[in-house]
Amino acid sequence: MGWRAEILVGLVMVAISSLFVGVRLANHDGDATVFILAGEEVTDPAANPDLFIVKGAFGYDGQRYYRLARNPFTSEVEEFGITFDRPAYWQKRIGYPMVVWAVSGFGQAAIVPWAMIVVNVTAVAVLAGLAARLARMHDRSPWLGLVPAAWAGYVVAISQNLTEAVVGACLMGALLALRRERWVMAATCLVGAALTRETSLIFSVALLAAAFSPVVRRLGAARGATGELRRGPRVPIWVPSVPIVVYVGWRTIINQRWVGAIEGGTESDALLAPPFVRLVQYLETVIRDPASANLVNLAQLSLTIAAMVVLVMVWRERRSGLPHERVALAMLLVLFVSLPVWQRGQAYLRWACEPVMIGWLIALGARRGQVRALAVMVGVLWMVTSLDLVAFPGLDLDVNRAISSLGP
Repeated sequence: MGWRAEILVGLVMVAISSLFVGVRLANHDGDATVFILAGEEVTDPAANPDLFIVKGAFGYDGQRYYRLARNPFTSEVEEFGITFDRPAYWQKRIGYPMVVWAVSGFGQAAIVPWAMIVVNVTAVAVLAGLAARLARMHDRSPWLGLVPAAWAGYVVAISQNLTEAVVGACLMGALLALRRERWVMAATCLVGAALTRETSLIFSVALLAAAFSPVVRRLGAARGATGELRRGPRVPIWVPSVPIVVYVGWRTIINQRWVGAIEGGTESDALLAPPFVRLVQYLETVIRDPASANLVNLAQLSLTIAAMVVLVMVWRERRSGLPHERVALAMLLVLFVSLPVWQRGQAYLRWACEPVMIGWLIALGARRGQVRALAVMVGVLWMVTSLDLVAFPGLDLDVNRAISSLGP
């Protein structure tokens, strides 16, 4: 069958994402550099007079990806007026800025801010189209492909020039390629994901475990109607090994490049706590002092937890999913509940992108009501998050054009 339905789903996702982008641009005078979210403590206003820069702030990750999109081969701590606090950490995530660099005519300053938005919107559309094909492979409506693509974490990624959309497109491509036993394509997509955001390697690790160990395949397998195990095709061990080896090699090169460049040398990017501990602590804080709670964040957190509960139910039923998918989902859910960032929806929504994607795929083969419930939660959460982000950052934060802070 052709790809007409999938292309249509992708175009609809482009329209939905473009609506959000257009409203956000309208709230900031059409300035695409707002999406970079640069902060004065990292990005020098004098060297970047055309950037939207938040005074007295560090800004966010997008300013580092902006700098890498200008020159992904950089070996300087400071370039284009932007200083790397953790250079090895940022440069190892080269996938998204490298694509932007190529699309923007090799880092042209005037084009890069727009290219960062276009690449992310396109990536989410590709994710939706590939998901639509997977839905059709399960004899489900291709419109269900909008569910993983509309997860609110991707709205956050678009709004701040982050990596999740490109990672999502790569991982969805890998999931589809593995289902169709296209091993070279699967390995290629997994490499792209690994070089964009290292957390995607969890899927490669799960895939390697399932490919290497018959025990893991048996424990992770779904069960048929008569109780028989559905172990799926045997994936060649080299498929998950290639992205792991490429990432380790790339990270080794980057770490060596930046040794001694900043005080403390190369840095750790660990960000975990014991499972549920920080979540419970946050909820206890909210209960003790409800007035201090952010209502939008509580709404986002409630919907996110509800979605995770649905995914756990799908996983426990063992009605669908290939062994590596089920192992990956279990690992990602454990990682998710070990995060220490529950006070910020922008953080945990991003971390939930991958478990929602893989859990959605497994849910396609489960009871239809579970997919519908997930779709409703995703839709409501997308609207809540989009409305929260269209004016972000607010003009009440003393945000000015960098040039205005330089004086006459």
